[in-house]
Amino acid sequence: EYIEAPEIAINSVQYNGTPYLCEIVQFNKLLIDKGKKIYDYATLIPFEKCEPELINYSFKVAAALGIKYGPMHAEVFSISKNPILIEAAARIMGANTPIGLMKECLT
Repeated sequence: EYIEAPEIAINSVQYNGTPYLCEIVQFNKLLIDKGKKIYDYATLIPFEKCEPELINYSFKVAAALGIKYGPMHAEVFSISKNPILIEAAARIMGANTPIGLMKECLT
């Protein structure tokens, strides 16, 4: 199923099962030939401008996955304040993170 909606990444860190929000990112895409979309760039979203439902949902996903310590990256579509999960994992966000920063965080 194709979903036409904003794609949001919620990045957090879990400590002893408690989530701490790190950043909120919206992915912006380009429409290319044959109606397909590809990632173009990501925009940081201020906490105050993000729908609280998306943040709370990502925290519930972390709990459901049993992530108690470390990073949590969740991607969701936002449809009328109803989140739809794209993917979630115990990892940092990858594609838009500068490789130098990623290496520093992992050493």
